[in-house]
Amino acid sequence: MVLAALIWAVYTCQFILSSVPTRGTVTELRPTATSANRTTYAPTFTYRDQKGQEHTVHSRYSSSRKQHVVGDSVPVRYRKSDPTDGQIDAFMYLWGGPAMFGVGGCVFGLFAAVLWIRRKALSDV
Repeated sequence: MVLAALIWAVYTCQFILSSVPTRGTVTELRPTATSANRTTYAPTFTYRDQKGQEHTVHSRYSSSRKQHVVGDSVPVRYRKSDPTDGQIDAFMYLWGGPAMFGVGGCVFGLFAAVLWIRRKALSDV
């Protein structure tokens, strides 16, 4: 999990370094039902690239809280080489995945280490 978090973080860094900041507008909040019978909301947003062409993106990140409302202005980053590849420029949209995988991997690793140490101590008795 930690390795996945590091790879994802490198990908995010590459995206940020190769992207252009702009402003976008939330045009829709797409509801999605989860396996726990809860609803999460993913924003759809539009923005214009440096050439003035409009792009619409459906965010890959969703939340049980509606973090935006239709019409909100949001910071956006899009890849210079592919203006259709845009993301909302906020921590959870860019870094939420790597952060959750990293923390989860560290907790899992710590738990596994404690179990291994306890097992080793018990086998030495």
